[in-house]
Amino acid sequence: MLLVSATAYAWVSAGPGTGHGAVTTGAPLEKISVTGPTEIALNLDEPRALSGSFVNDNTFTVSVARVKVTVTGINAGSGTCDIQPGVNFVTTDAVPPAGQRFTISGASTVTGTGSGDWSGASIEFRSSPTFDQTGCLGRRINLKYTAIAA
Repeated sequence: MLLVSATAYAWVSAGPGTGHGAVTTGAPLEKISVTGPTEIALNLDEPRALSGSFVNDNTFTVSVARVKVTVTGINAGSGTCDIQPGVNFVTTDAVPPAGQRFTISGASTVTGTGSGDWSGASIEFRSSPTFDQTGCLGRRINLKYTAIAA
């Protein structure tokens, strides 16, 4: 969850080195939703790209440094499939190019929400000589997408 937005303003007189200023913090973020692809097929040892969108119900623009991708579960099926992040399911987070951020426009009175897109994440179903993947075949893997501010 993103926590703070700040707006700053200052008034400086035309005189030599004198002035006044103030900083106020904005309201806490109401809600940022992160969505990803509805469903993709995974094959062993073939990374698949993940991308999605943001929905911003705030009235101001929000910047996101990365989208964290987490494996949260697997649906029932025949055989045993233990989720071992980093072993059989490997994810990479979505990170914009250096010095940039994902930008999510603020909600307007016309549309009611603001939006933005993200890309650059991936998931891979890896084979392993020491880990039997047979029980993981044909399953649905649940993912969680989290917007990270810093």
